[in-house]
Amino acid sequence: MRQLRRDLERYLARYDEAEVVLCQALEIRRQVYGSMHPRVAVLISRLATVERLRGRPEQALPLYRQAQDIRQRVFDPGHPEIGSSRIV
Repeated sequence: MRQLRRDLERYLARYDEAEVVLCQALEIRRQVYGSMHPRVAVLISRLATVERLRGRPEQALPLYRQAQDIRQRVFDPGHPEIGSSRIV
């Protein structure tokens, strides 16, 4: 049981690391490209995925919606990126 707990803590720590790196990259991309750029949307989606994998859908959903909003603003309605970012 102790080993399972250690493994779980190590596994969850990876999400913490991923979140830190993604947030840093997101800040850089916002500075370089501005807030309404597809590359910014990609990182926001990845942050949302980290939250979802952590079991925090209530934090993930607004991030997914934010990424979808960016894509809808920068791409034409028929663009493949719009379809791939739909939230059910």
